[in-house]
Amino acid sequence: MRGGRVRTPAARGAALCQWAVLGTLAPAILLALLPGYAMDLPFRLLCAGVETLLALCMGVCLAWGGSQLQKAEAIRRTARLLLVVYLVHLASLLFFDGSFGRQATFSWQAAAHRVNLRPFHTIVSYWSALRHGRINASIAWINLAGNLLALAPLGMLLPFASRRWGRLGPSLWLGAALIAGVEVLQLATGTGSCDIDDFILNFAGFALARLGACWAAARFPLVRAAQQGRE
Repeated sequence: MRGGRVRTPAARGAALCQWAVLGTLAPAILLALLPGYAMDLPFRLLCAGVETLLALCMGVCLAWGGSQLQKAEAIRRTARLLLVVYLVHLASLLFFDGSFGRQATFSWQAAAHRVNLRPFHTIVSYWSALRHGRINASIAWINLAGNLLALAPLGMLLPFASRRWGRLGPSLWLGAALIAGVEVLQLATGTGSCDIDDFILNFAGFALARLGACWAAARFPLVRAAQQGRE
């Protein structure tokens, strides 16, 4: 009982799922800060999948037997929790995961070779190498498809974070700024390169997903209500 109200089994289930997600993310954050941290991609996807399933279960519990307003709020809270899960794994993958070569070692000499400001140069190089069998297909697809999909979840989930980011224009500007910031930060920390093609692919995936979120809001009243819910 809290505030004179008896918590229903559904509410207790929602709280349990939420704390289970947060309970898995906390040690993941601490582990990412340790030297030599590395997590295999299949295991990371498994962890993210379990956390996503728990977050969705939380949403089902919150919406169970509720009004339309309560269901919209359940969608909003679920999307926000999924956004936290996504951002934790994204930051870990981009800046800390040794299995992806994220070693924070910066030098000016190395940085000079990690900058590409020629649009489509890297994309064409990967595609050409893939066609002529000069590169492993998995490497090419991870770099091309991976960059295209990496920021797509952010485009889908961002409108639920704040009413301001529910507007298409500001959210696209924010996405572009975040992607550019990540590229510069990876170069500055020595955990990656600064490549205009990464920006192009990241932003294309983000923008397409953001347009998908706009379509969902226009098509489904509950999604629209969730995006426009109270702050």
